[in-house]
Amino acid sequence: MNRLEKLRPRDLVRLWAVCLSFAAVVGAEPGGGVSVSGGREFGVVLTGGELLRGVYRDSHLQFLTRVLQPLGFRCARAVCVDDDPDEIAAGLRFAGRGVPLAIVTGGLGPTDDDMTRRALEAATGVRLRFDKELADRLAARCGVPPEKLPPHLRRQALVPTRGGWLPNPRGSAVGLVFDLGKQLVVALPGPPSELRPMASSFLTPLLRRRFGVGPEEARLRCRFAGIRESALDAAIHSRLKLPRKVRISSLFARGRVDVTFYLPGNDPEAERKLAELRKGIEDALGPYLYAVGEDSLEEVLLKRIARKGGVLSTVEGTASGALGAALHSAGAFREAIGPSLVLVEDPALRGRESLRGSRLAAWAKARLRACGGPAPASKRWTLVIGWPAEKESNEVRIPAALIAPGGAVHSGELTVRPGELNDADWLVSKALLWALNVLRNKPCPENEAGP
Repeated sequence: MNRLEKLRPRDLVRLWAVCLSFAAVVGAEPGGGVSVSGGREFGVVLTGGELLRGVYRDSHLQFLTRVLQPLGFRCARAVCVDDDPDEIAAGLRFAGRGVPLAIVTGGLGPTDDDMTRRALEAATGVRLRFDKELADRLAARCGVPPEKLPPHLRRQALVPTRGGWLPNPRGSAVGLVFDLGKQLVVALPGPPSELRPMASSFLTPLLRRRFGVGPEEARLRCRFAGIRESALDAAIHSRLKLPRKVRISSLFARGRVDVTFYLPGNDPEAERKLAELRKGIEDALGPYLYAVGEDSLEEVLLKRIARKGGVLSTVEGTASGALGAALHSAGAFREAIGPSLVLVEDPALRGRESLRGSRLAAWAKARLRACGGPAPASKRWTLVIGWPAEKESNEVRIPAALIAPGGAVHSGELTVRPGELNDADWLVSKALLWALNVLRNKPCPENEAGP
């Protein structure tokens, strides 16, 4: 007697159900609409050779997961592929297998290596059409008559015949929606400054209409810097009065901590409790809190500078260029970024005495003037990070200064552990948070790096 003959009838039924489930998952193609686990799931295809070569780090997957989670969606799988039609098609077959929603990011621009539009036309079988209304908008954006719109921009007026397109308030590449019946394939532009507002303002309402879903939980997302995850968790539970049934998740990355608070239901009572919680966080942890929502620390700081009509330059010693690089990686408010200088160590600027009076201001201004920075002195803010002073007990103090237009100097220190001097992300977060608190007229927090 073989092993199958030994199985009882109910065991055979269970085995048959498992086989059917496995076959459905493996055999499903884009448009099949099979749910892998019975829930509402989505897949993501990240396109771009720059991602594969490490030129840029991906931030889309984390953002999309967080934006779609309140709608009842969970990311089933994600894949990163090169700017190649065959690779994009293969990525869609993998990421879109058995899910009602597949999202493809990048490759919608006007250059020759932007291949996502045509690749998805071939992969989905949904033809593209020329949209005259969209072409007129593109022409108006470029300041030319519609008939003189360049061919590479006319290509951006091609949209799916079944589905539609999503507006792009910050760029020329609109989002594309391929409607396959049981599945939507959505293509979003690559730049974070374009993808994020499009997903929040236009994609989520579309998904609510299409799938009949809405937020199942009220959510409050707070972003912190200058404090370790363990220290922040201890502070949250010791200093705050947390609502009953609150659920907390946190993520520590790049010297920062994102904490999200969830409450059951999406009603005024839950929103009221989260509003009270936010007030408590601002009172107890305000110097560490840099944003409520999605803005990065770089974007928050640059936004404040931009509102003042200024630009922010950096002159850095200890951070060795990481500070300027972080600002240039910001998705928005790049018009507020000035020149960034990295200098070899100068003994005259080691220690706290370098920050007395106008000595540091004159030093930084002279070097910015030498590099030919385009921003006039009347608009330039300068964040200066010197070299560490002598170690005191288990702390190292790094002189810092924020020079306002007109020459006023706000001086201070960054306090770190000795082992953190080589942690560029931590130094950048501490420096940007310190400058932001100067602009907000908030006290700069003591070091809570933890062990």
